[in-house]
Amino acid sequence: MTVPAARSRLGNLARVWHGERMRFGDCTYQEIAALAAAGAVAMMPLGCTEQQGPHMPVDFDTWFAEALVTAAAADQAEAGHGLHMLVCP
Repeated sequence: MTVPAARSRLGNLARVWHGERMRFGDCTYQEIAALAAAGAVAMMPLGCTEQQGPHMPVDFDTWFAEALVTAAAADQAEAGHGLHMLVCP
C-alpha cells in the first residue's frame, strides 16, 4: 500500500465515535474537563520526524503513531467497556 493510500484509509478515522469526540483538539475545554472528571484516558501518540528517503514523507512515523492510537480508541469504544480514550495531539 502506498503512503497516500494508507493516509486516506487511516488518516481520516472517525473523529466522533457513538456521539463522543475522540480527538483532544476537537473538544472544548468544558468537554475536556467533563471527560477528565469521568475518568477518560488521554492517549499521547509519539512518533519521530526523520528522513525516510525519497519514497516517504518525514512525518510518516508521527502520522502512523496517531493513526494507530486513533484506531485503538475506536476499537475500545466498539468493545463497549465504558473506557473513553481521548487522542491527544
